[in-house]
Amino acid sequence: MTNRAWDIIIIGSGLAGLSAAIEVAKNGRSVVIVEKRDTVGGNSKISGGSLAIAGSFQQKKQNISDSSNQFTNDILNAGKINDKTLVEQLAKGSKEALQWLKTEVGVEFIEQLEKVEGHTIARIHTPKSASGADLINPALKRAKQLGVEIFTGCKASQILLSDDGKVSGVAVEWTGKECALYAQKAIILASGGFSSDARLKVGKKNVLLQTSCLPNTAKEGIDMAVAIGASTRDMDTYCFLPSTSNNTLDYKEDNIISSFVSFLALHRGVLINADTGKRFVNETVLREELTSAILKIGKPVISISSQNILEHASDELMRKIRQLDVRLIQKFNTLEKLVSRYEIPQKALQNTLSHYNEMLATGKDADYGKVLSQDLKAIKPPFITTCIFPKVHYTPGGLVINKKAQVLSDKGEIIPGLYAAGEVTSGIHGKSRLGGCALTDCVVFGRIAGRQASY
Repeated sequence: MTNRAWDIIIIGSGLAGLSAAIEVAKNGRSVVIVEKRDTVGGNSKISGGSLAIAGSFQQKKQNISDSSNQFTNDILNAGKINDKTLVEQLAKGSKEALQWLKTEVGVEFIEQLEKVEGHTIARIHTPKSASGADLINPALKRAKQLGVEIFTGCKASQILLSDDGKVSGVAVEWTGKECALYAQKAIILASGGFSSDARLKVGKKNVLLQTSCLPNTAKEGIDMAVAIGASTRDMDTYCFLPSTSNNTLDYKEDNIISSFVSFLALHRGVLINADTGKRFVNETVLREELTSAILKIGKPVISISSQNILEHASDELMRKIRQLDVRLIQKFNTLEKLVSRYEIPQKALQNTLSHYNEMLATGKDADYGKVLSQDLKAIKPPFITTCIFPKVHYTPGGLVINKKAQVLSDKGEIIPGLYAAGEVTSGIHGKSRLGGCALTDCVVFGRIAGRQASY
C-alpha cells in the first residue's frame, strides 16, 4: 500500500465519511476511506439512526407544518453560540439529505415521526429498524458499488504537507507498519468527536466522564489538523445524554434506554428524586438543562410512568425493550413494591403522583411548566420505571469550517486541500445539540465536503 495515491483520502467511515465518499465517487474521483477500527461505521452505526428533517413528505402527509426557518430557530435557541450560517445550511439541506438517503443510498424509513426535547415540531425521522446500521450498511454497499476503497484497522497519525504547504497525504499505521498514503486533491476529516477524552472539573480534580459512545472515541483527527495550523472552538463543551443509565453494560443498552426515555418516559411520565420522592424539573427541557438538574442531585433519578406508556412505542422499540435485562426497565404492580425497590419515601411519592395527576386533569403544570397535552393519561399502577443518569454523548467542539466544509486556520484562512464534516467539526450545534441533528449534520456536510473536494 506504500506510496499509493488517490484523488481524495477520507479519514473516518461513519455516516459523514461514507456520505462524502459517495459524492466523491459520483464525481468521478478516486477515493479511499481510512478507518482506525476493524469495522466500518463508527458511532453512527451504534446510534438510533434518527435524523431531524424539516419540510419532509412524511410531515406534509401527516399535516405537520414545518420549515427550515423553524428548524434553524430551534437549533439556535438550544445551542446559543452556534455559527448561524452553518445552522441555516444544515436546516435548508435536511430535506434533500433525507431524499438522498432514500433514493441514492436506499434507506427505508418508518412513517411515524417523533418530537423530542428542544424541537418545536415532530421532525424526527427514524429508519426501519431504528438503528444506525440501517444507514451505514446501505451507505457502505453503495460506496463499494461506486468503487470506493476502504482500509479498516488503519490508523492515520499525521497529515502530510507538500513543499508549498498544501495537504498532500497522511501517515498511517496499518498491519503493524508505518506508511504514507497520498492525496492528489484533498483530505476529508470525518473522524468523529472526542467523548472518550471528556473531563469535567469536580472540585480540584478533572474527572474522566462516562460516555455512551464507542471506546476510544478520541480526538486524533482534530489533533492532526491542529498540528498543521487548524483552528478549533468550543473544545470544553460537552453534550450529555441525560436519558441513559449508569446500570447499562454497553452502548447498545444505552441506545435502547435512551430511546425509551426520550420518546416516551420524559413526555408521558415523571422524574423523581429518590431521596425526596418529588419531581425536580420539567422533564421535557433541553438535554443540557435536564443534565444539570440531575447532576445537582448527584445520583441516578427514577423515571416513573404507567404501563400504558408502552402503547405509544413503535413495534421496533418494543422489540428492543423486550431484549433488555429486567434490571433496566422494571414493572411494579403496586406503589409499595416500587418505593421498596428504590428506597423512596412512600408518602412523598404518593403525594407527588396525586398532585401530578391532578395537574394532568387541568392541563397545566403549575410546578415546572411542562406542556401537558390532552392525550396524557394519569400515572397509576402498574408502573414502569428505570434509573437514569447522564453520560457524555456528543462533543460539539472541534475544527472550524466554512460553508464549503473547508477547514480554517487559526488566522481564519482556508487550509488548502483540507475539508471536514460531522462531529469532528464545530459551530453547528453550539452548547446543546438537539436530538436527531448529528446524523443530519453528517449527511448534509459530508456531501458538501465530498462535492467541494472533488472540484
